[in-house]
Amino acid sequence: MYKKLKSGWAKHFDFMLWDMLCAELAYLLAHIIRSGETLNSPLYRYTAILIIVSEILVSVFTSSFRDILKRGYLKELWSVISHVIKVWVVIFFLMFLLKLDSTDMFSRLIFVFSCIFHISFSYPVRLWWKHVVVTHLQKGKSRALLIVVNKPIAELVVNTIKQNNLFSLDIVGVIVWDEDMEGSEIAGEKVVANCYNAVDFICHNRVDEVFISLEGEMAPSQFVHSCVEMGLAVHRPIIKETYTQRYIQKFAGYTVVTSAIHVIGGGQLFLKRIFDIIGGFVGSLITLVLFPFFAFFIKRKSPGPVLFVQERVGENGRIFKMYKFRSMYPDAEDRKKALENKNEMGDDLTFKMDDDPRIIPGIGNFLRKYSFDEFPQFFNVLKGDMSLVGTRPPTIEEWKKYLPNHRVRLAVRPGITGMWQVSGRNDITDFEEIVRLDEQYINEWSFGLDFKIICKTIGSIFKGTGK
Repeated sequence: MYKKLKSGWAKHFDFMLWDMLCAELAYLLAHIIRSGETLNSPLYRYTAILIIVSEILVSVFTSSFRDILKRGYLKELWSVISHVIKVWVVIFFLMFLLKLDSTDMFSRLIFVFSCIFHISFSYPVRLWWKHVVVTHLQKGKSRALLIVVNKPIAELVVNTIKQNNLFSLDIVGVIVWDEDMEGSEIAGEKVVANCYNAVDFICHNRVDEVFISLEGEMAPSQFVHSCVEMGLAVHRPIIKETYTQRYIQKFAGYTVVTSAIHVIGGGQLFLKRIFDIIGGFVGSLITLVLFPFFAFFIKRKSPGPVLFVQERVGENGRIFKMYKFRSMYPDAEDRKKALENKNEMGDDLTFKMDDDPRIIPGIGNFLRKYSFDEFPQFFNVLKGDMSLVGTRPPTIEEWKKYLPNHRVRLAVRPGITGMWQVSGRNDITDFEEIVRLDEQYINEWSFGLDFKIICKTIGSIFKGTGK
């Protein structure tokens, strides 16, 4: 699942808020200097409201903040002057419509001072905030980018992306498509694969997005298909597309067509994260209440730690430690190899076995039947490693055996529950069916679907139809 980059005025909502604050402070200072009255003046209160309205109108219907992060000092100064003039012209117009200029307290000198102060405050604030935002974006490097290029333009493309990196991009490597240069460097970035092992590299490494620029050539359709099938976003400065989830955007100095299995807005992801935090907090409190009771019975039946901690593979290859109440003996992982021939899944990509001898009798079966062993994962949700609803995270060993079409399961943040869990997981013994269900969830994701899955999960807990 790909988080679509913000566009339009909402992209720089933070700058709009700062400018609004500067305008309010400018008018407050001008009003104090001119009349000595502030909150007791009806005109002040009315105009303070009109400032907010005017800032929103100018920001939405003009290009005041377009490319603000790339503008130089002089261009920014002119942009501030232009924006301030537009804001106060709109305020004058609104006051005229509302007949506020007929009051005896009206003074055009206040508005002259307000414009001057507004420019004086807004310009340094914009420069400061741009520095903060750019520094944050360049240091964040939260989006793992793989660059695929031809040798003649490789250095130019890599340098262009690095110079325009305002998207928190972490360049994880370069693939030169028309020559085997694996192991060498281009513009300070390592060449990590060639055209023959590119898909295998992506399948087993942390990659969020792929940028393809092959001068004079179309991007190999099979390679692009494999990337999208694995749940990655693919960016190309070539407009020829067959995938339904696509759109054109600015990306690190290029205009690209972005392809992804499913595109989701930043606002939707933000709300999903808010729900995760709320649910994670409530679930963590319940876990803390349950902890002493389960700890007593687990320790009584099997000496060892109460919690089982295991490294799992999260969104697009990120490794994290997942927590569970321990329902098996401490040596369960070592004993697993001896039980591989009894795996009911029919493959080595996931393990499932009825009457598993590694499960602690009594408490272990109870925890797994009613899914109480999963409750510590609410702490993973709070940390941001997992979501309430998603796909189940594989172990590192399972991940290493993935085929390209299996990697789509990693396209979203892993969840405590998901489509597979509420679709009769006890009866599903085909891993490809699990992949299909996870891909269906990614393609059809909505808040309504998450709510439906959560409700079904709660029902299955009460029915005791867990593992």
